Amino acid sequence: MSPGDPLYVQVRTRMVDDQILANQYNFIPYEVCPGLEEVDLSRSSFQVTLEKIFHTVIARIEETYNLNHPERDDREILSITKDQPVLVIQRTSFSRNEFPLVFADIHVNPALFHYVKDLWPKALPLVGSIKKRN
Repeated sequence: MSPGDPLYVQVRTRMVDDQILANQYNFIPYEVCPGLEEVDLSRSSFQVTLEKIFHTVIARIEETYNLNHPERDDREILSITKDQPVLVIQRTSFSRNEFPLVFADIHVNPALFHYVKDLWPKALPLVGSIKKRN
């Protein structure tokens, strides 16, 4: 993949118990799944779609975790104030041959993190530090 290569951008709002948990932006190289624009992802897992339709398997994931000031979208969609931090997860998924498949930028409302703490256990100390500050 090179700078300027075409990407798909998938914007997702993740919900749990009728509450908005996260904003997620996925950036997928066109060559990973040509024709993705024709696939209805509204009721299916993106990972399952990659595997079943595009025969692409995620073999490894790298993630980093940070607390940042919320962006305007975070404040509006996650219903948090500009003074509340947002948990930002940067994820890159790789194929078996180390080709980057999906770049994800996930912004999580820390107040709802308890719903997904098992997905991102390494982020728990960051979220816990928010409670200590308050």
